Amino acid sequence: MEVIILTINGEDIEPCLSSVKASGLFLEDKLKITLVADFADEKLKQLCCKYNVNLLMLKAIPSVKRNFAVEKSEAEILVFCDDDVVVQPDWLKHLLTHFNDADVAVVGGPNLTPPNSNLREKCSGYIFASLLGGGSMSVRYKVVPKAISVKGEELILCNMAIRKSAFKEVGGFPENLYPGEENFLCWKIREKGYKLIYEPNAIVWHRRRPLFIPHLRQVFHYGFGRAKMIKMIPRSFKPIYLFPALLVIGLPLGFILAVFNSVIRLAYLLTVFSYFGAILASSIHIALTNRSFKSFFLLIPGFILHHLSYGVGFLTCLIGGDK
Repeated sequence: MEVIILTINGEDIEPCLSSVKASGLFLEDKLKITLVADFADEKLKQLCCKYNVNLLMLKAIPSVKRNFAVEKSEAEILVFCDDDVVVQPDWLKHLLTHFNDADVAVVGGPNLTPPNSNLREKCSGYIFASLLGGGSMSVRYKVVPKAISVKGEELILCNMAIRKSAFKEVGGFPENLYPGEENFLCWKIREKGYKLIYEPNAIVWHRRRPLFIPHLRQVFHYGFGRAKMIKMIPRSFKPIYLFPALLVIGLPLGFILAVFNSVIRLAYLLTVFSYFGAILASSIHIALTNRSFKSFFLLIPGFILHHLSYGVGFLTCLIGGDK
């Protein structure tokens, strides 16, 4: 099997390489680690020698870099992770167990917020892990009681293993889509009749982009990528994907219409109060569960801006084009 890691220049990558190497000790000489970098200085080359890492060079978007690495791989099981994750010692064991079933093509696990994260990074993780912030994808950011069969959007590329034969069967990652290329790939693989598994014990710790600007920029791209995938696979559309976009349109438009019509005003006020009530309830629950009083004051604006950023990204692709 082969672990494929993407990086730009390998900055701060040693914790990732070290943890992946440790996780694969039980495989002895059967584990290969490949790093695809935009460019490499002498320090990165030395790290690759230290951890016996195969270094490839390609400056491109992640989907292109991953396809490039897969083309050069001879492994049947491909495992993908990011350069800013640290994996648990038994990570690979838990991922690989499910491939004993020939019908299983993809296995992934949670990417959790590192315990030493600062408050703004933790709040980013709290939002993603909540139903209000992550929806069906919230399982990516938390641990569920047992392994489950999933449709694909519950899996994420910073922690995912794929059977190469299934990968090749659907043509690999779409090279005109980022982010969200794993959603496209999983959809295509599931249409072929393969199983996709979420394994809660295959854990990686993944650094979060802090609230507000870095988090919102990331979420904007998530919305953009989702809309682009819908354009590519219209049958992948779900009504829930429209909620943030409707929020972006509905808040200002509803306010204007409410000024002129009492029925619209009542409906608008009920909708707005219900929405803010859900945010308030979720923020209180998260703050109490995590014993973090300070997070409450970040989560309320965080949820609102999270939804709006996703909606703006979605609409930008849908209306303004997908470039």
